[in-house]
Amino acid sequence: MGGYRESFSSILAFGCAEIYQQGVLGTEVPVSELPLLARRKLCRLLDPPDALGKDWCLLAMNLGLTDLVAKYSNGAPHPEAPELQPSPTAALLQEWSRRRDSTVGVLMTKLRELGRRDAADFLLKAAPVFKVNLEAVGGARNGYPPTCNGGTSYNSISSVISR
Repeated sequence: MGGYRESFSSILAFGCAEIYQQGVLGTEVPVSELPLLARRKLCRLLDPPDALGKDWCLLAMNLGLTDLVAKYSNGAPHPEAPELQPSPTAALLQEWSRRRDSTVGVLMTKLRELGRRDAADFLLKAAPVFKVNLEAVGGARNGYPPTCNGGTSYNSISSVISR
């Protein structure tokens, strides 16, 4: 619109290169930072046994966590409340998130390899598109994040329309 070109960083970080440099794309976000509701939905998708084995068990094996399969496949009761059955997928994600390579992108790839496109597509929708490391950005001398160009992208659609 209006003959202006807009970059990806301009849209995501309002034209502030300092903020954009402290961010990561959604596929590089650690699994440990997935929203709780997204984790719960993944558990509902992967916990029920699948006739072809395309459930949490095969995912655990593909992620190199075969010891969890033996631990949770027998349905061990919850230590505090025996009537509660622990989610094997939740335990799998918790254990795997301790590894450095446990990113949303790797999990999506493993789910697709497993044939669980439904879970991979949901994860794509539920995961953040871009995440900024606020601690790194807020590390300015005065304690405030950088202002760059006043927080406005000069080429954003809203600023072009307002001209």
